[in-house]
Amino acid sequence: RSKLDAVGELAARRQAQQLRWMWNLVDDRLQADLREAPGVRAIVDDLERAVRAGEMTASGAADLILATFFHESS
Repeated sequence: RSKLDAVGELAARRQAQQLRWMWNLVDDRLQADLREAPGVRAIVDDLERAVRAGEMTASGAADLILATFFHESS
């Protein structure tokens, strides 16, 4: 392999790593904002209890958390 190929592969790997890092940061910040939102904080304990008790699906609870968050954010 030529040195140019190696440099190109390294650059491509670095670009992919930067994109993964970007999306990880977005995920981390969104989750932190979700957990700190007053409306979400007001409902999350009850939703977690309901999911643990089998009274609500995880998907349903997630939908309520997101709806609450986005309603507050708009």
